[in-house]
Amino acid sequence: MGVDAVLDFADNTATLELAAAILRPGGELAMVGSGGGQLTVHKPGVLPPGFRPSLPFWGTRHELAEGHRAGALRSAPCRD
Repeated sequence: MGVDAVLDFADNTATLELAAAILRPGGELAMVGSGGGQLTVHKPGVLPPGFRPSLPFWGTRHELAEGHRAGALRSAPCRD
C-alpha cells in the first residue's frame, strides 16, 4: 500500500523522508521545491522498489498557471 505519487514542494530532508515512507512500490516522487533536502538512495533502502524520482524545473508561478490554463497540466482526483 501507499500513495501513487508525492509532489514535494518544500524539498527539505524531513519532507523527502516522509515521501519515501508513504510511496507505494513503483510510485513517483517529484521534488518540485528547492529547499536543498537530501535523501540517500541505496539498495536495499528506505524507498519502495521501482520508485521513480523526478526533479522537474518549472518557470515562475505565473508560467505554471498559464500552462494549466492552456491544458498542458491537469488535475486528477485523489484516490484512497
